[in-house]
Amino acid sequence: LLRPILDDLLTRGQANRPARPWLGVFSAENNGEVIVMSVADGSPAEKAGIEAGDIILRFDGKAVEKSSDLPRIVTQIKPGTRATAQIWRKGATRDVTVVVEEMKEDDQPKSDRRKGGKAGASYGAPVPP
Repeated sequence: LLRPILDDLLTRGQANRPARPWLGVFSAENNGEVIVMSVADGSPAEKAGIEAGDIILRFDGKAVEKSSDLPRIVTQIKPGTRATAQIWRKGATRDVTVVVEEMKEDDQPKSDRRKGGKAGASYGAPVPP
């Protein structure tokens, strides 16, 4: 079990895993819309200006029609890549540029690090190792 990652642990102090893309949006689905419930502090979403209450219509040119769409789209984007999020806010559509980042251990969702609420799922947070 340890043998495949032993060299990485000895030389780097951690397993060599592929980069995990991260957006830092906590959202919920309501009536066919994916609504941002909260945004993680310091996240790519926060840096881009995405706010609680925004409705995500498209991400990286792909429609976001249900809650499972956003994480699927985000995990296909290489960290460091710019992506456009089309959102609906206060009666208008806006395009927001987001730089998807690599998820670090410190980026793991914690309820006290979110803005705007405690409900929802962390989209852009891949399945833990």
